[in-house]
Amino acid sequence: MDQTPVDTSLPETAYCVSEMPSPALSSEEAVERIEPDETGPGKRCRILTIDGGGLRGIIPAMILAEIEDRTGKPASALFDLIAGTSTGGLIALALAKPAPMTATEIVQFYQHDGPSIFRPRLLKSVQRLFRSAYSPRGLEAALLSTFDDDRLSETKPPVVVTSYELQNRIPWFFKTIWSHRPGYDFLLRDIARATSAAPTYFPPARIPIQGSNQLSEGLFIDGGVYANNPGVCGFVEASDLIGLGGLPRTVVSLGTSLSAEPGPTRALGWGIAHWLNPRQQEPLLNAMFDGMSKTVEHQLKDLCNPVTTRHRCFRFDPPPVNVSVAVDDPLLRPALEAMTRSYLADPDVDKQLNEMVPLLA
Repeated sequence: MDQTPVDTSLPETAYCVSEMPSPALSSEEAVERIEPDETGPGKRCRILTIDGGGLRGIIPAMILAEIEDRTGKPASALFDLIAGTSTGGLIALALAKPAPMTATEIVQFYQHDGPSIFRPRLLKSVQRLFRSAYSPRGLEAALLSTFDDDRLSETKPPVVVTSYELQNRIPWFFKTIWSHRPGYDFLLRDIARATSAAPTYFPPARIPIQGSNQLSEGLFIDGGVYANNPGVCGFVEASDLIGLGGLPRTVVSLGTSLSAEPGPTRALGWGIAHWLNPRQQEPLLNAMFDGMSKTVEHQLKDLCNPVTTRHRCFRFDPPPVNVSVAVDDPLLRPALEAMTRSYLADPDVDKQLNEMVPLLA
């Protein structure tokens, strides 16, 4: 038997956040830019960003369906760039694949495939401490059915999807704009598996990375560990498309209603068993995701201050009204759908949507 060790180091052609500032674009990559002759007076760079949140991805999918209804266009035609993390990365890829899905079809994906993706293992409590809660088989089957052999280079509009490579400890961006480089044209189903490999829920994703002279393997987990809200990632990525000055930007940022947090009094006596207790939806992870998301929301408001910039940012994130913050419970779907419908019927939300639509259509 061959005992040659597997080389898990990343090849020189692996492009990730550690390379910043990014290299100059090739002539092929420059095609992805928004060209000046396409950007007359009144044109804007339209950016969609979608948070992580497991089965709660049905929330941004329903909001997108409302936007599609109001504009009369599919979401894939409304944006120049889509950024996503975890379940938001899956939605981004579904919108941008060669045969793009409508938002309504994505809602149906969560309704139909959610229970098979989050089918619990038959584990005892102590076993749950040492294994992921879910087998990846249901998720991988759903991703194969959805994306088949579609690749990153085929996505339109361009995408940026977050993940984290464990072995080299690298925040990793899967970008359309880099897909023409050697070894970077990943299968969309592999990208979706990588960005949604949430620690404790699914095992990491093993993805081959083709270098110039070697085949190595990356071990990827959910991009939510550093960018559960990819809003600023999308805003900054637009600079590769339009330059640092460029067009004014319209950012549509969609959340998954994860803003619930434990009361401080109840948490005073907590230890590891409480903060990481899966029966309490792992409060430490929820607090981290919520904190990151709110920080990015604040940063986007500053970046898109209408008094000092030409940029506009619209954040849609329903407050969790009497609904568990669980990201993996298919039985919550009716409650999440009802909550989102109620949110969309709110007069303030309706006003915000009416202000946004002319900037997209």
